[in-house]
Amino acid sequence: VLFRSAGATNGIDLYSGSGVSYIGDYGTVNCVSFNTTSNYLGFYANNSEQMRLTSTGLGIGTSSPSYKLDVV
Repeated sequence: VLFRSAGATNGIDLYSGSGVSYIGDYGTVNCVSFNTTSNYLGFYANNSEQMRLTSTGLGIGTSSPSYKLDVV
């Protein structure tokens, strides 16, 4: 499911499907991703994951945090 103004190529996307949902700009360049398959939140800027929140902690510069706050 994708919500966007009809025919729009910019704006806010609300997407859900295949184990992942996100809210962000068109094309997931800047967004928050909710991965229900791997159970994490990903924070993206400029089409690159910048932070990941897992049950272990918040990773900045790493997608597998080992501590409550893991900065690489």
